[in-house]
Amino acid sequence: IISSIASQEAMEHFVEKVITACAAHQQNPRPQCVRMSLSDHYLIAKYARATNDLTVWLSEQQDNPSVKGFILHLKDHLLTRLQGLTYNGDEHDFSDANHTSVLITDNKLYHHSILCINYMTYDL
Repeated sequence: IISSIASQEAMEHFVEKVITACAAHQQNPRPQCVRMSLSDHYLIAKYARATNDLTVWLSEQQDNPSVKGFILHLKDHLLTRLQGLTYNGDEHDFSDANHTSVLITDNKLYHHSILCINYMTYDL
């Protein structure tokens, strides 16, 4: 009788774990697999649900030395990509007019949940 009670309790515990896992999955579903061309170097999800207000985020990070000049570096990064310049390890110098031409809509950064990268591996 004791072994059957123990197995019954183990089964109930297992069912509770499954129910909890299902509930957690429904609240935070995994992103669906994305198909991309092998000729593409990377793919970033088109839609983003999560955002950060840039002003709030920067004020929270004010003691973090790694975010010093973040807006300027972000605009440099965006200008480099928008102008189709290739990154060769050197920074590109942009004018103040270039920097002011980059507008961040609603002052928000968007989090994308999917990033796929194609890369070559070699089996030696």
